[in-house]
Amino acid sequence: MWKVVQLPGKGSSEVRCECYDFKLFQLSISDKCPHRECDGSGWTLFLDEENGVCRRKECKCLIQENEQRRLDKLFKIARIPAKYLDKRLENYEAAPGSEQHTAWRMAKRYVERFQELRSEEKNGLFMFGNPGTGKSHLSYAILQEMMRQGVAGICATVPDLMESLRPGGDESQDTKKMLEALKTMDLLILDDLGACKSTPWVTERVYIILNARASNNLPTIITSNEDLDTLESLPGWDRIVSRILGMTHVVPVHGDDYRKKK
Repeated sequence: MWKVVQLPGKGSSEVRCECYDFKLFQLSISDKCPHRECDGSGWTLFLDEENGVCRRKECKCLIQENEQRRLDKLFKIARIPAKYLDKRLENYEAAPGSEQHTAWRMAKRYVERFQELRSEEKNGLFMFGNPGTGKSHLSYAILQEMMRQGVAGICATVPDLMESLRPGGDESQDTKKMLEALKTMDLLILDDLGACKSTPWVTERVYIILNARASNNLPTIITSNEDLDTLESLPGWDRIVSRILGMTHVVPVHGDDYRKKK
């Protein structure tokens, strides 16, 4: 019969045979492990008493390291602008009773019910209002919270996206991969829709992205300074607005311009 014996003062333990009192192996504990449960390798040994064998399992430090590596990869793919990395639902400021406060409550509820909502036809948000009301803040806060829950996401500011995709622009393999990601990622933030000059080429690109996501029932959060009536009045945008209405809940976000307060 084997048993684990703690060695006082040595930061280690031994697995010994109770019948013949000899050491099978010694488990070393290292300060490299913040939990002091392994030798720094990320693996710890335990005795499977039912089967009488020694097995290894991931230490808490390795589990946390792998989780951080996964998050780092998700954030790298998402390409969140540096100025939005600190945006959280908790640090969004809105006066109670205002449209901004209602939008914050809807964003919070969206995060809480995301797994339930993603299977519905209307599983996204269209947030519109005058500039500086925190639409981008809310959308990037939602994205980052969902990524921490394991949802893969990506974001793009529409004017910048159109600039990189325009004829004669950057048509590298990376750009093509990003366009495909915009169409297929679990969650997409499409920021500042309607801010760039509307041309048949821009209209077609926007429609291609939204149509692909609607066809595959993928959640999309869109922000715009324009309401849907204004967007629909643009040549060729009736199809785009129809898609938006079919795949998102409309959230008005009017209020004071935060930027003018600074």
